[in-house]
Amino acid sequence: MTLLEDNWDSSQFAAQCAEACGVEFDREAGIALYTSMVRRAWPEFLELNKTRDGAVCDRFWDDLTRRWLSELGVEADVPAIMAHARKRLFGGDHDVFRIYPDTIATLVELKARGYRLAVLSNWDQSLHRILHAHNLTQYFEVVIASLEEGIEKPEPLIFEILLDRLKLEPHQVLHVGDNPIDDVHGATQAGLHALLLDHGQAASSEGVIHRLGALL
Repeated sequence: MTLLEDNWDSSQFAAQCAEACGVEFDREAGIALYTSMVRRAWPEFLELNKTRDGAVCDRFWDDLTRRWLSELGVEADVPAIMAHARKRLFGGDHDVFRIYPDTIATLVELKARGYRLAVLSNWDQSLHRILHAHNLTQYFEVVIASLEEGIEKPEPLIFEILLDRLKLEPHQVLHVGDNPIDDVHGATQAGLHALLLDHGQAASSEGVIHRLGALL
């Protein structure tokens, strides 16, 4: 992610949360089963995101976790596991997504200079809660999670949705992202300006910044 360091693996995360709540199981088999179950249920999850209802999406993960543990043949306190998971994702213990050191300072300075800011991410409904957990929501006029729209970058339509909500023309917008296809190709094909954010580079170069603060 552009604003946060993404250390997300849903199957590993599910296993960690179950183990943290005292559930014992074959980890390798459990991860393989969870991955398979998520893959099979993904079309349903895509549709649920269009409701834009966090409670609806939460119930999906609750039910999937319950079925997962049942198929593993273990007894567990599913509400306790899910409470632990959500605390790690959105609560005081959030440790799955870590904010980059220069994110806040960069957003504060961009706002001070009069720039309008928005988030456009290939992510699910939880994007809003992740941003809120890191006190980032306040900096953005618009936050768009692709699964809520039913379309993802690099499709031009999702950039058109962004432009419509900002009431701006393509040439007025600079899109910054860490994927050369989704973010750079997608944005430029829709007529926006674009920069690639590559944290692996030691310094910025033509069309590429090595940290968000380089925008300044």
